[in-house]
Amino acid sequence: MLVGCANVSNLLLARGVARQTELAVRSALGASRRRIVRLLLLESLALAVSGGASGLLLSATSLPVLIHVASRAVPGIASADLSSPVLFFCIVSSALAALVAGFVPAWRFSRTDIQLAIKTAGERTTRHSGHMRLQRLIVAGELALCLVLVAGAILFIRTFASLATIELGFNPAHVISVDARFPIWRTTQRDRWQRLATDTTAVLQRLRSTSGVEAIAAINHAPLSGTLVPVRVTLPGETQGRRAFYRNVTPDYFRTLGIQFIAGRDFTDADISHLARSPEPDARRREEGVVIVNESAARLFWPDRTALGQLVSTESGHQQTARGWNRSRHAVREPVGRDAG
Repeated sequence: MLVGCANVSNLLLARGVARQTELAVRSALGASRRRIVRLLLLESLALAVSGGASGLLLSATSLPVLIHVASRAVPGIASADLSSPVLFFCIVSSALAALVAGFVPAWRFSRTDIQLAIKTAGERTTRHSGHMRLQRLIVAGELALCLVLVAGAILFIRTFASLATIELGFNPAHVISVDARFPIWRTTQRDRWQRLATDTTAVLQRLRSTSGVEAIAAINHAPLSGTLVPVRVTLPGETQGRRAFYRNVTPDYFRTLGIQFIAGRDFTDADISHLARSPEPDARRREEGVVIVNESAARLFWPDRTALGQLVSTESGHQQTARGWNRSRHAVREPVGRDAG
């Protein structure tokens, strides 16, 4: 945007230099300097307003088309919208370009000798060093901005290429992610978990019978969503808890995403049946829980032994047993620390 505004300003400045003779003739015919200065400013302002309005109109009309075309290739583009700060920046840039392009020729004309301007009409466009210095300064600014853009583009391409080679830990091919929200806030705290488990199971069973669906599962926060839920866990024999992050998933989640198991097993329907069976939090707490840990958690909690069969206790007093141990997956947060601090 800045490069475009600088380029337009440079062209308008060159045009303003070429119009010095025209302005001198207007002044000789009776036009006052104030009127000529106002004319130059209004012309530049009209050009900036029309150009800015055309750009905004083009952006507003092309955005839905871009979303429709790139929706399959670019996840999350459906939420793209015109940003207010960006719109403000475009308006301010257009206004500044108009002021520079209109004010400089007007200021130069206000200090010009009319008779000398008419006499040296053929020499004015080549001998005025002030305009040449300003134009060279604008060109230098354009080159500097272009270098910044090129360097940023190269860094972006290198970063994208590096990210494309990272092993995610799961296979996103042919996987569709759907954000489903259940109205559990309409229920009491006592029935919330039971209602959520019942509704989720019903939806999964219905979708599982759909033609073309090989595997389906639910999770409270999708991978790479940027949302991680922290919890403090305590190992047997320890008094101080450690920080970990967890996600609630249903059976077949790891098979759906192609996450490989190192040892152990996946969740089963029996592992989560107590959620729908026992609405009381105390009753759920008495049930033995089952967790599946990844490589990072296994190395942190049990560096010298296997993670299978190990017990962990959460801050709510719920004791769980590690029944599975799978490959780690990438996230957009920092790694698990040894303590929350």
